Amino acid sequence: MKKKILFLCSHKPTRDPRIGWEVSSLSKIANVNVIGVEPSDDESDKFESNKVYKYRVIKKRFVHNPVLLEQFYRRTIENSHNSFVTFIFKLLLYINIHKFLFKFTYRFFYKYATFNYYTNYFAQVFAYLYQATEDKGYKPDIVHCTDLDTLLVGVVLKRKYHCKLFYSAHELWPDTLRKNPRYIKAFIRAFESELIKEVDTAITVSPYIAKVMENWYKIKNIETIPNLEMYKKTPMKKTDISNKIKGRVAFLFQGNYMEERGLQQLIDAWQEIDEKKAVLILRGPQNFYFDKFRIEFGYKLAKENVLISKAVDEEDLVGAAKEADVGIIPYEPLSLNNKYCCPNKLSQYMQAGLAILSNNLQYIKDIMGTYKCGISYDSLDKATIVKRINYYLEHKDLLKKHKKNALYAGRHDFNWQAYEQKFLGIYKELLGK
Repeated sequence: MKKKILFLCSHKPTRDPRIGWEVSSLSKIANVNVIGVEPSDDESDKFESNKVYKYRVIKKRFVHNPVLLEQFYRRTIENSHNSFVTFIFKLLLYINIHKFLFKFTYRFFYKYATFNYYTNYFAQVFAYLYQATEDKGYKPDIVHCTDLDTLLVGVVLKRKYHCKLFYSAHELWPDTLRKNPRYIKAFIRAFESELIKEVDTAITVSPYIAKVMENWYKIKNIETIPNLEMYKKTPMKKTDISNKIKGRVAFLFQGNYMEERGLQQLIDAWQEIDEKKAVLILRGPQNFYFDKFRIEFGYKLAKENVLISKAVDEEDLVGAAKEADVGIIPYEPLSLNNKYCCPNKLSQYMQAGLAILSNNLQYIKDIMGTYKCGISYDSLDKATIVKRINYYLEHKDLLKKHKKNALYAGRHDFNWQAYEQKFLGIYKELLGK
């Protein structure tokens, strides 16, 4: 009889392609129930499916009303079964109830909206996911927690059902943004430090993040499974800007617009690139950060060699990328999370046969060095960005070689199939304990 895995995430599962590959692989050795919770004004709870797996998505309105927050904090305290977590949420509850009597304390903790966001967010993700596991009577052999925001639920369920706990950390949560105040980082680190003690097996996306977590939390043997696309033959997909490239070398940024992604430095440097030789494609879903970015850099984005492309569906990312020559990963190495990252786009670019142009990001530089498929720059020095872009424009043979090497690695070594057996081996060892 197959073992049962309860797979938890704090968003619609299909938002992250990695979840699809993990679930697809795990389904070969176990029965997998996938639950995601997603903030939404239109509340619902239903099962959906894509071409890979079936999942349950719970859409809930995340609240900021003090009365409703009090209910969430009390529910968290009641169900946490962890002395540290209980203390944290009792403190938050106390502040929430007595904020007018203890103005200094309230202002200290809520000086930055970030703290308010994290505490409310953790409490509500916990409440919704825990309720979802209760009402369906899941009794898993393993709880799989995707990222820190689901780990508290995993700890509680482990203690309740005496099952194993698997932690997949896609981010280095305490250091995701440089601008976060130190006490925010300290709170998140303490939160993760306490919960990770309960984890039986942990993985993350790069060996550098694994090393940092091992040093921080005094634990051993965090395994590395990079963010990887599952390889399949994918034809080129024409997009809304395909006919505007006009034979120029195409440099592509494909992904979400967010803070500290390094797009400002890239756009500044791009002003010095010959419009007749190269074109920059910016493709991603338009959000608050994109609107802010467009207002700030509107006149620079209006150049003929800067093309704003509409986002494409997840399954079309590799096909759409094939119209370019170089894939850009411009993340600023201002936080450890960025410096040691392994974004999905790296594998997607390589499978599309693109050479890689990356900021000074350690793990990506390692991959580029191993497969000889890209070059890096320093975003703190505008001249190096211009120099690296022009280097590809002036050395077409090298560009062609890097594209070929990237495609070979994407097909044979740097894809989900190449790491699947390692991933399943980690799980089989845990199931066998």
